[in-house]
Amino acid sequence: MEKMKTAIETVSLTKIYGSGNTEVIAMQDVSFNVGYGEVVALLGPSGAGKSTLLTAVGLINPPTSGKVIINGTVVMDGPRHLTNLTVFRR
Repeated sequence: MEKMKTAIETVSLTKIYGSGNTEVIAMQDVSFNVGYGEVVALLGPSGAGKSTLLTAVGLINPPTSGKVIINGTVVMDGPRHLTNLTVFRR
């Protein structure tokens, strides 16, 4: 069986809102990959970080740390974008 090419990959994504007493860890150390043509579903209780993950992968809300890799290109490294996001989204 041929190995499926990776379309989207995340490596140790973490998103933290606030700091000190108001710090909220919305997503911690999330790593996964999705191949071309693969269908996936995110399941979990309210507050589990599903929307936070999707906005990070969708390049809308950058992660605090970790990497977002799309089509083999590292697009986000923590909060730093490594490409022009507007052009990349098009």
